[in-house]
Amino acid sequence: AAATATTPPPPAVATLQLRFPDGTALTRRFASTDAVEWAYALVECSLRLPSPPRASRSESACVAFRLVANYPKRVVPRSSTVTMADCSLVPSAVLYVEECDDDDDDRDD
Repeated sequence: AAATATTPPPPAVATLQLRFPDGTALTRRFASTDAVEWAYALVECSLRLPSPPRASRSESACVAFRLVANYPKRVVPRSSTVTMADCSLVPSAVLYVEECDDDDDDRDD
């Protein structure tokens, strides 16, 4: 009998729709094994958050943000070791880009 070669199935895909505060949306596909850091990098490259008046270009490019899934509501951690699958973003998810303020820190006053 001839040996049958088996090929591994292709990796699952995570289709992410990123919704920016100005209402625009960006949809991209990632491998389920990609780190969620890639989604954060994509947002940084195409950031559309309003920049403060009188800010220089370099200052306006540095906006703190987080990615939030709506249902169930949770913040997707920014990590190079956590995958799309780990965050339950497979097969698809809508993530909202939320600007972070100093008030968003988890510290006791």
